[in-house]
Amino acid sequence: GFQTVDTGRLTIELDNTDGRYNPFNQASPIWPYVRPGVRIKVLTSTPDDEVSARPVFTGRIDDVLPISGNFERVKITALDGMEWLDGASASLSTQANQKPEELIQTILNAVAWPWGANLGVSSAVVPWFWWPTNLNAKDLIGDLARAYLGTFFVAADGDATFYSRSHVFDSATIRLEQSQIGREMQFQVPWEVVRNQVSVTCHPRQTSASTVLWSFFDKPQIAAGASFSARGTYMIDGTETPIDTYTTPVAGTDFTANTLMDGSGTDLTASFSVAVTVYANVVYITVTNNGGVAGYLTLLQFRGTPLRTSTVNQSAIDADSQILYGPRKFEIDSEFLQNADTALALANVVLQQQAYPQYYPTITVTDRPDIQFSLDLFDFVDLAIDKLGIVSTYQLAYIEHSWTSETGQQSESIFGMEPVNNVMGTVWTFTTQIGISSIFSF
Repeated sequence: GFQTVDTGRLTIELDNTDGRYNPFNQASPIWPYVRPGVRIKVLTSTPDDEVSARPVFTGRIDDVLPISGNFERVKITALDGMEWLDGASASLSTQANQKPEELIQTILNAVAWPWGANLGVSSAVVPWFWWPTNLNAKDLIGDLARAYLGTFFVAADGDATFYSRSHVFDSATIRLEQSQIGREMQFQVPWEVVRNQVSVTCHPRQTSASTVLWSFFDKPQIAAGASFSARGTYMIDGTETPIDTYTTPVAGTDFTANTLMDGSGTDLTASFSVAVTVYANVVYITVTNNGGVAGYLTLLQFRGTPLRTSTVNQSAIDADSQILYGPRKFEIDSEFLQNADTALALANVVLQQQAYPQYYPTITVTDRPDIQFSLDLFDFVDLAIDKLGIVSTYQLAYIEHSWTSETGQQSESIFGMEPVNNVMGTVWTFTTQIGISSIFSF
């Protein structure tokens, strides 16, 4: 649950004797949709319930390949919505005091997310947020979710899904016993899962005095009636830095123009204008020569109030665990974690959960579609294996389905499980909704 979920992948081989999956066949009832980029959804039903089909994969086609030279059988590969996010980037204005789920929705909107969203509610608040130029949407959301120990994934129905660290289900989706799963179970050994030296690095930010955020050091000549455009990234002490506010460029202060490159000719500044589109960490500037004479742009800069940062590291260590298993490190370092107290609290939460061994079982379920296809990533499952003394609730961190017969009537599913750690266990929780089903009184 602490790592970014990988892109889901579908590989399916289909009979194509009627030619419907042949991308060259314009007479196909699904032409021209047999091609990369087209959305695809795979649903399953069980013999006991052939009416209610449940999605097991939603995404976009990545490739369509013939297995035989005449396309009698084809292999279709597809990738889920994580692939969409992996290839998407955008710019945002500075976001202040927003919750992670609100910011994730903002990111999804910015990249025109084509599927639905199921974003759980969290209590965390991110003081300052922006879109660093070196991150795509997948990495940005992953960084944000991980910073607050949340989980982000794409569900089988295509929904972008976020669970906060305090997310709980009313009950487990299903209960599994030894008789329902394969005999071969796999477990990670203790030293693979123990983390007894936790480091959480945060980056508090505060607004600083107005300064030059970006300067253009070239001096291009702009013809009469022409325009020149530039994109600038705000750099403070060599580091990309977001801003709180900005100053609209002022003639004579932020831009000047002259008939000569060295500025010794006729001043043309009054004939030039500047338009800006401003984001949290970049600016797009267009300079237009409105006069009748070509001129050199002898000065161009952009000013604003940067959000300067400091770095604070908080750590938590379990010395007894280190004696048993040696130092086992876990690190979080996020620009969006900006409070030292929060960082320390998160370090202690992770240490409490990970300092000592827990079972991380990987199980196999065969030819039980009622079980196999009723589950999705991070569903809760009650697992009871009496022989091993396992009677506990787990969440599904990994799912892999495969056909074991050509028709798909037989199948095998692999489920990777991880413990459910209730981080809310030390506080009171209310089943009521304040202001809706109950009110405070005195």
